[in-house]
Amino acid sequence: MALANLPQMPQYEQSVSERARLTGRPLQPWKSILAVAQWLDEKGVKGLWDRMEELSWNYQKGKSDLETTDMTALVIQALCQCATRAIKANRTARPGEKTQLVVSVKDVLSR
Repeated sequence: MALANLPQMPQYEQSVSERARLTGRPLQPWKSILAVAQWLDEKGVKGLWDRMEELSWNYQKGKSDLETTDMTALVIQALCQCATRAIKANRTARPGEKTQLVVSVKDVLSR
């Protein structure tokens, strides 16, 4: 059955790119799942597309919670927060004045 219907899948994959709330890299692992869900939805499995699309969206929203043990990701997030605060603070600097961002381990750990 899969091979017999394989030629139809590119149109569903394109449709997924247009319909799904996810875009770019986060959508990639879901494209084939969502394409098959849309195809099955049209074949009579009503609501499958909606459920799978909602699942993909909720997974992506909760993914950061799942990755909280990834120390590299946590450090990068903390550094971004420090940089954002520094950029906001430097808006008061004189034009042409050079500034630098100094971040201590304490700053990163406090994020």
